[in-house]
Amino acid sequence: MSAAGFRREGIGSHFPLDPGAFIGPPRGEFHWPASHGVGLETGRAAIGWLLDALGLGHGDRALLPAYVCDAAVAPFRRRGVAVDFYRVGATLEPDGDDAGARITPATRLLMVVHYFGFPLGREVLSRMPQNPDVVRLEDWVQSPLSAGALAPEGFGEYRVIAWHKVVSVPDSGLLIRRPDVSAPPMLPPLSFPRAAFFGRRLLATSLKAVAVTLFDGAPRGFYRPLFEAAERAADAGVPGRMSCLSRRILERLPVGAIVMRRRENFLRLAKAVSDLPGVTLLRPDLPAGVCPLGLPVRVRHRDGVLARLIRARIYAPVHWVLPAEVDRAVFPAEASLSDEEITLPVDQRYGADEMDFVARTLGEAVKREGGGGAP
Repeated sequence: MSAAGFRREGIGSHFPLDPGAFIGPPRGEFHWPASHGVGLETGRAAIGWLLDALGLGHGDRALLPAYVCDAAVAPFRRRGVAVDFYRVGATLEPDGDDAGARITPATRLLMVVHYFGFPLGREVLSRMPQNPDVVRLEDWVQSPLSAGALAPEGFGEYRVIAWHKVVSVPDSGLLIRRPDVSAPPMLPPLSFPRAAFFGRRLLATSLKAVAVTLFDGAPRGFYRPLFEAAERAADAGVPGRMSCLSRRILERLPVGAIVMRRRENFLRLAKAVSDLPGVTLLRPDLPAGVCPLGLPVRVRHRDGVLARLIRARIYAPVHWVLPAEVDRAVFPAEASLSDEEITLPVDQRYGADEMDFVARTLGEAVKREGGGGAP
């Protein structure tokens, strides 16, 4: 893409649908966990389906990290499952001691999150509570292409994955049950892919592909309302199965090339912004096996900086605005991170020119917003 093209289309935001992505034979780089995986519309649909399968509802409690998105809490909220929270460290490692102290007799489920594409290590997970009466759920939604995401063994009895944040698929939730774990007692039925969600997402990604091809992505008004409507539909009604179209796309993805490009972009952008006054890299390292979601940074005056990035057509998401259930006074470190975090895009659509443009624009934005010194 030319510099003029990416500046008009913008950097980041939803993926357009690649018409050639579902043509040809499978590449063999993606392996579907056929015997122990259930495909659903979204990651949160997968969480909700698991809660129903386990029979969790009013009177039950779940323990989640205090740094979490509202979408992850929503399935518990809708079913009347009370949610407690535990602390995470500065590098987003779960505090096992704090989690253990917060488990109650009513706690039925413990969730851990693999943030920004960086899987939690075995040593870290070994310090988490391992109560036989508490189901353990791993959230891999931000790390679906990182090493271990589809491995048969893991810390949790269950894991939830979604790919739409890293590749162009209309629907992409997956719930995996560890092979040595018996099926949950109550398996709710799943409808076929719903037009309210899958149809809108498919139409939105298709319209964006046309807009990108003909108009460098503008105007966004043709497809953005459809993405938003699909998100609203995701929270209404019985979730549908993942479509065969999305699975077909996943089986034909050049996974290795995608991971390599994301890693190259991450390293280039991290190097370019690491010395900017007022910018702190949340994860300056990039271990082997990591497929980064983006480059997460902390900046002061975050909202002002974000507004300037948007005016330059850089669409960097915030991860996250904390759910209302998280008491900011009890979890000040997580609240501070939520107020300062921006995830800079490093995905496979872009290369060196785009990363340099993002770095320059961020530097100008931070300078104009008065960012001096580390956040």
